[in-house]
Amino acid sequence: MVPRDRPNPLAGLVVVNFLSKDMAEDTKMWKRKRPDILAASNCARQVWLGFEEDFHDFPLRQSPVVQIYKDKKAYQFTLRLVCGLNSDRTCEPHVKGQVYEGWNPESTSVERAKRVDRILQGLKADSRYIQEHALASHLAQRHEIAARDLSGQQKGDKILVIGSLNRHGKISSLTDGIIRVSGNDRAGRVGSISVMHPDSRILSTLYDDVFALKARGIIVADIKRTGFDNLSQAIEEADRVYVDLPMGQLLEADQTIVETWLTRIARENTLTHLRGNPLAMGCSTDLWQKAELDNYFSPEAIRSEMARRAHNNQVMFRRADNAIAFCAETRMQGRSPSHRTVAEHLRSMQMELAA
Repeated sequence: MVPRDRPNPLAGLVVVNFLSKDMAEDTKMWKRKRPDILAASNCARQVWLGFEEDFHDFPLRQSPVVQIYKDKKAYQFTLRLVCGLNSDRTCEPHVKGQVYEGWNPESTSVERAKRVDRILQGLKADSRYIQEHALASHLAQRHEIAARDLSGQQKGDKILVIGSLNRHGKISSLTDGIIRVSGNDRAGRVGSISVMHPDSRILSTLYDDVFALKARGIIVADIKRTGFDNLSQAIEEADRVYVDLPMGQLLEADQTIVETWLTRIARENTLTHLRGNPLAMGCSTDLWQKAELDNYFSPEAIRSEMARRAHNNQVMFRRADNAIAFCAETRMQGRSPSHRTVAEHLRSMQMELAA
């Protein structure tokens, strides 16, 4: 029960959620007459936040295309939204900005502005607690990022990418991906990227596609192309080597790469193969399996890392949802969560959440 001196700040809170394509003209007109309703909107989705009295004549209130949340459930939904848990890209920060920027306190009365601001301040505080105690362990579940992290890649490294083209004659998704996550403008980017392929004509196309990424500012690392006949020297100079030649399709190239790696002088660099044999469900060929390469990460190792990340994130999602429910219930009782109470709650639930 809510203590008498602690009014329930979530009482009467309403949040509606629906696709932008389902917003007919009458709904647009309804919203234009209510500028004091918070609207976190984009081209795909509409999320509107207000109170019970605002939505009594909402055109979509009986429609199956809209989700309507009230009181504690409304706060939980919005907190999940702010934390990036309702987004296609988990934990992405853009939705948070849409929520806070969708509110204009000058559009309404002082009393209502205080009411909404109290909710927004709660969302800001609670999202920080959840980020620190649950979401900080989030791991990106992208093949190229798992490969990059397994390789031990560090800031300023020189990398060699033996890449490939897709069936349309453009840079393959894995070659493109490893180059983007290695050479973008993040603080830990590599120093240089060398592009290689056994076929000089394919190499020219690969380099042109990578140069286009550089020209668009998608990657900022230095780039160059290196002929396959310079493989030995390129491996000696590279800190990280990534191979995206489907195993078994270019047998001579596979053999050359394996032998060159086995006989190299440099021993601190790493070799990561992004793609197995497409005719064997992406598994490694006998040549690669039996070579006993040192400092080598196989396609199977990348898949194992992806599975580990998936399990980690499943536990993280359970922790985050549990923390969100705790924060909503605490505020429903007129109290404010804190770093300490959220941490203590999650510790008390540790065994259950990790199962």
